[in-house]
Amino acid sequence: MIRVSLLAEAGRFRGIMFRLTTASPAAAVEFGRGLDGSCVQEWMRVIGGVCARAFVGPNWHWIVWPRVATFRFRPGSAVVEALPDAGASPVAIEDLYGRYILPIVMQAAGAEAIHASAVLAPEGVLAFCGERGAGKSTVAFALSRRGYAHYADDVLALDVARHRVEALSLPFEPRLRPASAEFFGADPGRRPAQIGSLANPARKPVAALFVIEGANRLADPPEITPLSEAVALEALLSHAHCFNPQDAPARKRHVRNYLEISAQVPVFSVRYSFGLDRLEELLDALLRCSAITPPTALSVC
Repeated sequence: MIRVSLLAEAGRFRGIMFRLTTASPAAAVEFGRGLDGSCVQEWMRVIGGVCARAFVGPNWHWIVWPRVATFRFRPGSAVVEALPDAGASPVAIEDLYGRYILPIVMQAAGAEAIHASAVLAPEGVLAFCGERGAGKSTVAFALSRRGYAHYADDVLALDVARHRVEALSLPFEPRLRPASAEFFGADPGRRPAQIGSLANPARKPVAALFVIEGANRLADPPEITPLSEAVALEALLSHAHCFNPQDAPARKRHVRNYLEISAQVPVFSVRYSFGLDRLEELLDALLRCSAITPPTALSVC
């Protein structure tokens, strides 16, 4: 049995403990009851096709991730159950839970989950949103090499309230595309150490959000532009995860949270020449535009 938990002590998550348990294969029929005809969300692969689906029933919510597990949880409950697919390892299930499932469960419960990588600076968390392949993981990893603690990779969980936006450090393993791994001298065959803790996740204020929107002309320097609240709202929502967009009250809360984020946190558009040979120039521009000071002894714990 996998037992991992998240204690959330502020905002809309005060006092909630999420705990992951595994179900017996013998419970497969009962576990999936109600899935038919209740799909509310699909997540797509980069290469096309559906990689996961969300379902809503009268008593349960499900996230079905083929070849790994089906996860279910009750609204208001602290328990997430996983029914492993045949051949799926406990390590793979726990990794998927911490990296993707838990942030989405948290979003269903009132937090937000955005497609972003992040580092921790003295002023707070710097988050980098973008489509797959935009370079957000590479930017975060490169900044971690400069001494900024790596805080998230691919999904960032946010707790939002009036006058406060905090990022939660959920466990992750940094993952780089082959070209980036080669550039940094990382061993592609070596599994990186996990960062962050579910037992004691850090909460840090969000200092800035960068939306990587595409490439500029090859010879041009990076273009980093502050966004107005209205433009920032639209840009952030395009990278936000939402468990059930068909639930009107949940959708209203979702938009209201991002209104708070765009009002409280500086948001920048980023365009740069894709190319690892110009990465250092991009990092300098990002730090300069956000007025971030050099790191000291930063830790995500």
